[in-house]
Amino acid sequence: DDSGVPAATPLGPARVEGPKLPEELLPLDGEALGDGDPVEGVVCDGAGLPPRVKELEIRESRLSGVRLTGVELDRFDLIDVVIHGCELSGAVFEAARWERVTFMGCRMSGLVATGLRARHVRFAECQLDGAWLRSASLEQCELADCDLTDADLYGARLVATRFLRCRLGG
Repeated sequence: DDSGVPAATPLGPARVEGPKLPEELLPLDGEALGDGDPVEGVVCDGAGLPPRVKELEIRESRLSGVRLTGVELDRFDLIDVVIHGCELSGAVFEAARWERVTFMGCRMSGLVATGLRARHVRFAECQLDGAWLRSASLEQCELADCDLTDADLYGARLVATRFLRCRLGG
């Protein structure tokens, strides 16, 4: 058709791309991380972060049972990461860039991520009550079966993002 009118597109958000992980992941103890050390191609089970870490970048990795309760990071970048059953309650992220990330069954009560820039991020069965996502940007994201009771999304930019079966009270 040469009418100059673009073809119709289906309504609704685009599909959320999942993380792209390598075939093999190397084990990593989160306690051994240094400030600003980039992490790539690892699997980390049930660890925490040393208190000196203020900047963290994780790529093509899987975190399971990691404890980040109350951690304060100036920068927290996640690209192609699966996060399962992790504890992020009360965590504060000044600036964060998350791309192709899946959070599954994570506890994130009271999370503060005002500078969050998320693209192709999926939250499934996560506890996000009281999360502070003011001015965050979520593009092509999905929140499914999450508790967002009393979450603050004031000024958040939500593009092609959907909430499925979430609790949104308060």
